[in-house]
Amino acid sequence: MRGTIIAVCTSEKKGTRKRNVGQAELRPDWGIVGDAHAADWHRQVSLLAWESIEKMRALGLDVGAGDFAENITTEGLSLVDLPVGTHLRLGEALVEVTQIGKVCHDRCAIYYQAGDCVMPREGIFVKILDIPLKFLMPLILVFATVGAFSVNTSLVDLMLVLVFGVVGFAMRWAGFPPVAMVLGVVLGERLEQAMRQAFMISSNGLLIFVTKPISLFFLLLTVALVTLDMATRKRGRAADDKEG
Repeated sequence: MRGTIIAVCTSEKKGTRKRNVGQAELRPDWGIVGDAHAADWHRQVSLLAWESIEKMRALGLDVGAGDFAENITTEGLSLVDLPVGTHLRLGEALVEVTQIGKVCHDRCAIYYQAGDCVMPREGIFVKILDIPLKFLMPLILVFATVGAFSVNTSLVDLMLVLVFGVVGFAMRWAGFPPVAMVLGVVLGERLEQAMRQAFMISSNGLLIFVTKPISLFFLLLTVALVTLDMATRKRGRAADDKEG
């Protein structure tokens, strides 16, 4: 299935019409350089079909490419029928569909300027990839499997690779950075030794972690940071949906 790019649009602010600049630089894991929506998130670039804009023009709206804040205006490709996870080629860049449509909690400037907004219904969002996943993922799997097995020639190590792979996928899906897992692997042995010492001191009791002020402070700090991070992410997603 092929389509044609008829406009490349950018804007300096969110929630406003974009201007057709003809061409732009697509940066992996970022989006279009110089565009307000570019960031390290799942909605780096927005696409809208010219056919969707034509529907609005047929209703009497004076709109064109970029008026619905889309970055890429396409023709001849049914964007709304593409499932999440679909890979597309935009020029030399490889992108992955991450979201179909979006939720508008409030009417933004685009709605009042154009009279309606088709982007929440028929627009799609993509993120820029670097190396095609169909080449990258098999290579990672092969190297990880061979490397894990060759150290001790143990099937247990292969099972650990599988388990941590699933955990890593879940962390990526939830939006947690992999740095935490790396630190856990590096510092895990020392933490286990410290925990065993704490159990020996407290006769295998868990109350030592809540009765001692230092350990209690760090436990409460951990809970507070996790709660704050979750609340910040939730507010950020709501604000992004509101701004467009």
